Amino acid sequence: MALLAGTGNHHHPISTESSEAQKFFDQGLVLNFGFNHDEAVHFFRRAIELDPEAAMPYWGVAWALGPRYALTAVTPGSDILLDVDLERERAAYEAVQRALAMSAHAPQNERRYIEALAKRYSRDPNPNRKQLLSDYKDAMNLLVTQYPDDLDAQVLIRREPHAAPAMAAVEVRRKPAGRNGGSSKRTRRSS
Repeated sequence: MALLAGTGNHHHPISTESSEAQKFFDQGLVLNFGFNHDEAVHFFRRAIELDPEAAMPYWGVAWALGPRYALTAVTPGSDILLDVDLERERAAYEAVQRALAMSAHAPQNERRYIEALAKRYSRDPNPNRKQLLSDYKDAMNLLVTQYPDDLDAQVLIRREPHAAPAMAAVEVRRKPAGRNGGSSKRTRRSS
């Protein structure tokens, strides 16, 4: 796997001895910020191969695999609208647990990122997603408060699913086929 040309020079320093792992981590961030989640996972995993002791690439895998608001489906039993793929969510949970295990010797800012993301996932097959997102938001707010100059944290807290106004859900209901060709109707429910 090679680094991609033309992706800019975004840099988020992580604790690693490997300059190549750092480069792959940085490109994973850029790809995920650009909504290329699957490719980002590959770059974060390459950073892990280059430095298996670095905690943040595991965090990156968990973040890239996690639920997103760009592609949405109503979560059963919840009023939160997220793109939830249970296999990806399980893999994200495992990756963030690995990041937690690896973070004992990581700098505090990295531990805060990892601890925040760990609050977003659960082993529970039917988690209270609203509570998970609220806990994640609170932890990210702590990170932003402690590190106000960390622009990546500022971006994350504003672009994640909890950033939607009042965490309101949009429910997609299918109309019966008819004059409108069976198009979807979107209705907003208050939370």
